[in-house]
Amino acid sequence: MDVHIHIESVVELGFCINLRTFGIFIVCYLDNGGAIKEWQNLKSVLKNTVQLLYLSIRAHGFLPFGGTKDLPCHEKIQKLVLRGEWERNICVPTVDMFPTNLTKLRLVSSKLQEDPMPILERLQSLRILCLYGSYVGTVLICSTGGFPNLEKLKLGGLHNLHHWDIKEGAMPILRRLIIDDCYKLHVLPELQKVHNLQELTVEGPSRELWEGMQMQGKDVHKIKHIPSVSIRNYHPQEEDIT
Repeated sequence: MDVHIHIESVVELGFCINLRTFGIFIVCYLDNGGAIKEWQNLKSVLKNTVQLLYLSIRAHGFLPFGGTKDLPCHEKIQKLVLRGEWERNICVPTVDMFPTNLTKLRLVSSKLQEDPMPILERLQSLRILCLYGSYVGTVLICSTGGFPNLEKLKLGGLHNLHHWDIKEGAMPILRRLIIDDCYKLHVLPELQKVHNLQELTVEGPSRELWEGMQMQGKDVHKIKHIPSVSIRNYHPQEEDIT
C-alpha cells in the first residue's frame, strides 16, 4: 500500500499496518516546539508500519524528523527523502537516526551547519545520495573507507562550498558524480582518487572551475581517467557581469 498525504490526515492512518510507501507534506510553518510535536504524531502513526520501505517527509519551516531508530520499520526502510530545515536543538543528525539498510537518501533544504559527510559516509548500505541546499558550510571531507557502497552522488545548491577534500579510499565504487550550482567551488576535489568514477557532470560552475577543466587547465589531471565528463553553463561572478 502506498500513501501520500497532507498533515491534516495523518491521524487517520493509525490502522494502516501494511504501508510500504509513506509520504507526507506539511503545509504549515512550524516552530521548534511544533516540529517536535508533529514528529511525535508521525511516530504514533508509523509505529505499526512494519513493512515500510520508502519514507518521505517534506515541510515548510522546521523538519519534523527525529530518526527512525525507535520504529519497527527501522530495519526495512530503504529510501528516505527529507525536505526542510533541521534546527540543531531539534535533531542533530547521527548515524543511528537513519535506517540500517538505507540505500537511497535525499536531503533537501536542510541547512545543516556542520559537514554531514562524517555521519553519512558511515551508512554502509547507501548507494545513492543527493544533497541539495542541505549544507551551509564551506568545507566537505570524505574520509578513507567512507561511503563503501555509494554508486551515485549529487551535490546541488551548496552555495557556500569552496573546498571538498576526498581522501584516498573514499567512495571506492562511486560511478556517477553530479555537481550542480556549487558556484563557489573553484577547484575540483582530488577525483583521481575515485578510481571507478565513470561519469562526471558539472552544472553551473564558477568561471575558475570551468577554465580549470578545459584543456591544459589545472584540474584536467583529476578527471582524465573519467570516460564521460560534461560541464556546462558556468556561473558568472560579479566581476564578469557588465
